[in-house]
Amino acid sequence: CMQSHLANPNEALGAFSFDGGYTRNTATLREGNSVADLLLGLPFQASVSTVSYMNQRSPWYGFYFQDEWRATPRLTLNLGVRHDLRLPWVETRNLWANFDIDTNPASAALVLAQAGSRASRATINPDRNDWAPRFGFAYRVGDSTVFRGGYGIYYSKYEPMGGAQYLQTNPPFQYRAQLNADRINVTLQLRNGIPAGTVSPRNAANIGTSSYQRDLRSGYAQQWNLNIQRQLPAQMLFEIGYFGNKANKLMRRTEGNWALPGPGTVNPRRRYQRVLVPGDNVLVGPLANTYRHEATSNANFQSLQMKVEKRLTAGLTFLTSYVFSKAISDGRGVAGAGGVSNILPQNPLDLRAERSLADEHRAHRLVASYNYDLPFGRGRRFGAWWKRLADGVLGGWSMGGITTLSSGQLVNLSVQGNPSNTGGPDRPNAIGEWRLGKSERSLDRWFNTRAFAANAPFTFGNAGRNLLEGPGEVNFDLAIYKAFTVREGVRFQFRAETFNAMNTPPFGAPNAQVGNAVFGQISAAGRPRNCQLGLKLVF
Repeated sequence: CMQSHLANPNEALGAFSFDGGYTRNTATLREGNSVADLLLGLPFQASVSTVSYMNQRSPWYGFYFQDEWRATPRLTLNLGVRHDLRLPWVETRNLWANFDIDTNPASAALVLAQAGSRASRATINPDRNDWAPRFGFAYRVGDSTVFRGGYGIYYSKYEPMGGAQYLQTNPPFQYRAQLNADRINVTLQLRNGIPAGTVSPRNAANIGTSSYQRDLRSGYAQQWNLNIQRQLPAQMLFEIGYFGNKANKLMRRTEGNWALPGPGTVNPRRRYQRVLVPGDNVLVGPLANTYRHEATSNANFQSLQMKVEKRLTAGLTFLTSYVFSKAISDGRGVAGAGGVSNILPQNPLDLRAERSLADEHRAHRLVASYNYDLPFGRGRRFGAWWKRLADGVLGGWSMGGITTLSSGQLVNLSVQGNPSNTGGPDRPNAIGEWRLGKSERSLDRWFNTRAFAANAPFTFGNAGRNLLEGPGEVNFDLAIYKAFTVREGVRFQFRAETFNAMNTPPFGAPNAQVGNAVFGQISAAGRPRNCQLGLKLVF
């Protein structure tokens, strides 16, 4: 049984956000500085909330059957099926509500958790149909070659979001408000603070809500692979194969109470304006944003993978792997999943426009790890009869390392301010070829910045998600070490290690915000060469 307990003050003291939108050039929509906006006291957004509390429970059950059948001396089959039953979370005292936009999309309602069935307490219907078949085979051709393959379905389960996004944040158990400024007629000023009573039941206005799909299905992935393994001379193994993954019904966070592009304050233009709060028996409005979570995202991954492995012989062992792949998705997932693109879609009514290379995509990646015992010293090829002093200084040394070569991480474009005036993310318009040849790229101009322009006021941009690629990774970690025997069963190991031994600059991602003064520039890098010495006692 999974448990989650949380007492969170959230934004009880209030929070103001500044983005440089008021100090940018109104003609070019460039420049602007968030600190300058702060000094002027002009935030683009403010938020405030009451304290939230939850104490959750969710039982997870898993049942499976698996059998291995050696059909012939050369062919082995693995067959199985698994059933997962992961019931939706409930709050021990039913202290939450769901902002329901599924039952009647034309009129949202707050549905309180109630004693009774699992669905009544969770406000989400259980998914009891998570059957996952598995199949695998291995076929031996001669004494040195094996064909392997497999297919399986694997289910995921949503976890309750943090203290600001799950169902305990809905009225009447918590009130939270988000105020979005009018860029033309100033409606939000730091000196005035947040209006009193913004999050009280009777005076509540601009209240945010949380909505989970009432008929939430479990996300699942179909995975398959087909590969060949070949035994090579010198205790080496070569493997090459195709590996694929297709995922559906993944958790997506979107804006459930969207506002279309247009002038004026955002909240009065949102889809839902008011909702009756059961318990407090008050009608609150206008409403602000809705954290909407639904099982509507998809992804797929296709790859060619190769591996060469050498087992330890003559003091040498290594493992080298290479992956050539492509990953596509139409959503980043929730905040905890990490990533580079915005959590929210630009246009909640056009999710197809979010389909692109996935945040995790790296076209090429090669990783080689290796270790070699130098052939000098007692018990080795040379110096087997060295005296203790010579062996202590020159013998028994080993060296190893890890080499990583990889394509760069993707970079998602954004726009300074919020030209669409929706309260959500904006992407620019793509008006030309943004890719530059290797000889044209520099830290000051990683891509063609003239290929992008800010979206016109009250419109969405046409640029896709994750269009850019940052610098690749070239890294060598090296180590040399030696063991000193103190007595039987006790020895010291001395290690000298160098990370990023070649001091190849691990440059960060270029600035990808249209309107920013450093748009297109790379101004950060990771850790340079780092050396360390270590002494370890082994007994």
